[in-house]
Amino acid sequence: MNIVLATLTAITLNCSEIENKLPEPKPQEAELALEEIIKQAKGEIFSLSTGDIAEFMWNRYVKGDSVDFHEYGANPKSLTPIAALMPATILVHSSASNQGQWSSLLKSFEKVGNLGPVFTLNYEDGDELASLKQKILEVKALYSSAGVDVVNINLVGHSLGGIAAAEYAFSPEMWVVGTHVAKVITIAARLKNIANPIDTPFYAYAFPTLKHIESVFQRIEQNRALVELYTIAAANDWLVPAESSLVAADEAHKAVVPEVGHVLVAQSIITNDLVIKFIR
Repeated sequence: MNIVLATLTAITLNCSEIENKLPEPKPQEAELALEEIIKQAKGEIFSLSTGDIAEFMWNRYVKGDSVDFHEYGANPKSLTPIAALMPATILVHSSASNQGQWSSLLKSFEKVGNLGPVFTLNYEDGDELASLKQKILEVKALYSSAGVDVVNINLVGHSLGGIAAAEYAFSPEMWVVGTHVAKVITIAARLKNIANPIDTPFYAYAFPTLKHIESVFQRIEQNRALVELYTIAAANDWLVPAESSLVAADEAHKAVVPEVGHVLVAQSIITNDLVIKFIR
């Protein structure tokens, strides 16, 4: 079931205009939608080799379950003088997953080097914004102990984590005092509703999130000048259409990762390279 839940990230519907009154789906319709999600998720994950499936499961559900997570140098306990001068990058995982899903990206970060301190967090669905803000408070305290008054922060989020990152970044009233969000990089995150919601495959399951996504997009539109937004989509994403995730202002801030779907895009080497490029 965890495999399935991990794919329930950023499930909202495509709609060009959110109406105040939409027909609420029946429970049976929600059940059918969930069955379709299960089918799609299994198809994507089980397309991997047996060894890759085992590694995927280990990273995503076991390795990152611990609070004390220091994979590839993540979550440093102290900062060198040089590190304290660099922006902090915080990685926000997807729904029903944990920080272990970033193992591939963290490995790439370590190999490249000189990207600044990197932090991860775990959250429960529904508590992603509060958990992100708590992590930022911890990061701010760490920088303060190194003598830094204002911390620049990059946020990287996959799916639901991307929605949370964008919502926080483009809501300056939420920002922790003494911090500034410099960049947001979202991966397969539904940030805009783009079509008639009733006609979309996951309308029944995603119904509660429709208006929320619309409000997130409005915040992005209103505050684009505050933060650099980069958006990455998966070419074979069965859950989030590229049009609803690629909402960065110009083509240089957008990218599509080929041959991967909604779940596996976060582990892609191409995604890793893009995130590193955008951070730099």
